[in-house]
Amino acid sequence: MADDVRVIGIAGGSASGKTTVAFALEAFLGPDRCVLVSHARYYRNLPVGTSPDRWNYDHPEALDTAALVA
Repeated sequence: MADDVRVIGIAGGSASGKTTVAFALEAFLGPDRCVLVSHARYYRNLPVGTSPDRWNYDHPEALDTAALVA
């Protein structure tokens, strides 16, 4: 493992370009030097009876942070 490890957090509102920036960094650094960990891959299941178009995907409770950490 490398001695010089860096963590870069990218935050911002919906449609602000976070994914674009992350993919650009990944392409620039290359797969041997960069690993993407996306919080967006850890959405909770919709509550029973909730319509997807009525669910607030930007609300912190929509994301399963404990699963991301694990």
